[in-house]
Amino acid sequence: MFNTLLAIMASQFLNVPYRWAGNNYDGLDCSGLVLKSLHEVGITLPDMNAQSIYYWATEGKGFQSCEPSDDCLLFFGHSTSYITHIAIGVGEFKEVSYMIEAGGAGRESKDMSLQDLARKDARVRIKPVSNRGDLVASIKITY
Repeated sequence: MFNTLLAIMASQFLNVPYRWAGNNYDGLDCSGLVLKSLHEVGITLPDMNAQSIYYWATEGKGFQSCEPSDDCLLFFGHSTSYITHIAIGVGEFKEVSYMIEAGGAGRESKDMSLQDLARKDARVRIKPVSNRGDLVASIKITY
């Protein structure tokens, strides 16, 4: 299912608990997952949120939209000036696009037990992109 290096690198974090502002195996948030995965393919960025990653990905690069076989970042929100979530595209299976994302509990996850996080399915997981209706950009990443 994973047809790009970035998706393969992100898959090593599957089932890590979701934690707001998390950036390690004890817990990851959406931007922490993307930053760790980018680092694994040789792109090291400072700690930044989803909006800042979008600006980095588009700054002066003339960004390209993604195809299923591309290393791809997916940005969600109200618009490209108000991004609230980021994920990694993992390609298509039977004409459905999938992503690896960290999510499920939001800010309240900072104080939740692992059991509470599990009840909310708050973790790094694979989901269909269509589960979210607020995709605002998909950007091909080259390295």
